[in-house]
Amino acid sequence: MFKTNNLEVVRYTSSNGKVGIGTFTPGIGTTYPNAKFEMASDGVVAHMLTRSVSATAVYHIFQRAKGSFAAATAVTANDELGALQFAGYDGSSYYTGAQVTAVVDSTVNVSSMPSRLVFSTTQGGFGTPLERMRIDRNGRVGIGTTTPTARLDVRHDGSSTIPQLRLVENAADSVRVFFENTAVGKFWQQNVYLDALQDSLSMFRIKYGTFHPGYLNITGNGKTGLRTDNPRSYLDINGDLGFRSAPLTLSNGTNSNINIETAKYSYYRVTGPSTAFSLTGFNGGTDGRLVRIYNATTQAMTVVNNSGLSTPATNRILTGTGLDLVVNAGGAVTMQFNSIDGRWIVVNTNNTVGGGGGSGWGLTGNAATSAATNYLGTTDNVDFIIKTSATERMRFIGNTSQIVINNATPSAASILSVFSTTADDALVLNANGTGRGLLINTAGTNTAGDGIEIQKGGTGGAGIDLVMNATNPGIGITATHSGTGRVANFAQLNNASGTQAVSISHAGPGIVLQTQNALATSNVPVINVSQVSTQTSATAASVYATSSSSTGGYFTANKASNATRALQGISNASGAFDVIGVYGEAAAVNAGFGYGVVGTGNNFGLYANGDVGASGLKPFYIDHPLDPANKTLRHYSSESDEPLNFYRGNVVLDANGESIIQLPSYFHAVNIDFSYVLTPVGAPEIVYVKKR
Repeated sequence: MFKTNNLEVVRYTSSNGKVGIGTFTPGIGTTYPNAKFEMASDGVVAHMLTRSVSATAVYHIFQRAKGSFAAATAVTANDELGALQFAGYDGSSYYTGAQVTAVVDSTVNVSSMPSRLVFSTTQGGFGTPLERMRIDRNGRVGIGTTTPTARLDVRHDGSSTIPQLRLVENAADSVRVFFENTAVGKFWQQNVYLDALQDSLSMFRIKYGTFHPGYLNITGNGKTGLRTDNPRSYLDINGDLGFRSAPLTLSNGTNSNINIETAKYSYYRVTGPSTAFSLTGFNGGTDGRLVRIYNATTQAMTVVNNSGLSTPATNRILTGTGLDLVVNAGGAVTMQFNSIDGRWIVVNTNNTVGGGGGSGWGLTGNAATSAATNYLGTTDNVDFIIKTSATERMRFIGNTSQIVINNATPSAASILSVFSTTADDALVLNANGTGRGLLINTAGTNTAGDGIEIQKGGTGGAGIDLVMNATNPGIGITATHSGTGRVANFAQLNNASGTQAVSISHAGPGIVLQTQNALATSNVPVINVSQVSTQTSATAASVYATSSSSTGGYFTANKASNATRALQGISNASGAFDVIGVYGEAAAVNAGFGYGVVGTGNNFGLYANGDVGASGLKPFYIDHPLDPANKTLRHYSSESDEPLNFYRGNVVLDANGESIIQLPSYFHAVNIDFSYVLTPVGAPEIVYVKKR
């Protein structure tokens, strides 16, 4: 024994080779009497302290081999390598409460010792520790299983209501479970939030990455949301909903009691029939079950209403119309089972017709229709309305032939009324072929109304706006008339309007307005302009023309006649007034010269059939004889208080100082009261008329 201060601290019993600390009889009276080492304490906590001050850690090493020290052999699978065991005294003896055991987990090879750790505890009423958890040689943790198949495999035997996993958050926050793949940088996050005051705020959430909201959210009041944090119904899907389809092979003719129970789907594709076929009922009906039957054949599929054939009564079909439905190729019918009626109820169809008088109408085409019985519309005196986005777009009025678009009330006495209260066009007609964009035919013998009448209100915009693209060489507006009336009539009835009744412009080099009377015997003007105004201003004229070019008006007349006139002006005003047939005025700017009237002719540049009058001087211009290319010479006409004719000439007197001057033969016919002016040249002489 070993003593300190005369007290025994360690005892070695040579008879059995045991060592005891705090005990005189190591191993005796214990659960393990063969133990080689025992440390005991009476009233003082027994501690074992291993301390190391070095660069390496402290190890408690358990080693095991089979055989003997002199001839050790390898351990084998399921051999225990060592254990940490914890026991307690029950009043009569010590019993094991918990144990951690290292066990060989597989076949032992050289330099390889596959192992597992088994954690065991003792349940009340049982004396032997039971395995609760193990970590196998692959690092997989199993709880409730000895064969874990995942990194963490938790199983339950079903004999208890205790949950397999419990996560607790002590703060007012979510309980989170986080899954991450660091290799690809993606993760799942699962949150559970429990609200203490309101169940609807509690939520179970599964979330992928940083996506918000979560993919799956289940609230405390039982509502489930997909891609929404606030589900408003027991199933609220923020996105699309898809149903996987399954083939449903049928046969030609009648198909009864069709089996959709064995392979349960919500969407079936019918295949098989090569001729027309029918459906009378389905088995597998449970209350509320929805199925959609898609006609993937090329034949018509008849859905028989409440058939009395061999199909059990509880599997029959109610179409809702009391009549059979014909589903064309590519069409579908959706049915829902009603357990109270024991029937499949048709809730939706597409691409169907009222086979045998039914009311279905397909959106992708219909077959076997009758114009007398298959149509869209009403059978009573009720308006037929078409809507989009819950807003009325088109209405067919009761028992009339009136149609109105974008309004509920048509214009009076109209067949078609189109309204637009926005910047959108009320009506656009596109003709991309060779036909007309719009043809209005009022050729009936009793037609007295206008072909087109446009009533334009508002504060702007054109009554008619015709736009031709740059590549179209055609005519913008063509109007023809085979009767005796006007081809076109334009009237501006607002006497306060200062705008043009008709305005025509041209951006190109062509003629702005061209008119022609094609009748060779016509005796009426091509253009007849009338002005009823009594104002005297120039702008009140019947025709008022301005031009930015060098010519304001240009007229030609090609008739071979002495009466041909390119421009004729007549003033027929009655009363004691001075009136003007043709009036010309020119006021040049920038110090230029203005010419009121300029005429050019191969006989007369200006001819007056009557007296010629002027309120000013009467000059005339000729080319300057010394510089004809650059200058003109202005001369004035002689004036008198009476009509005068001048006849002049130069003569040379003979030796007698005389000369005879021969006057024109018509001289006496056009002249009276003759007077003579004689001017001697060369020497001062007295000259006179000797005889006439």
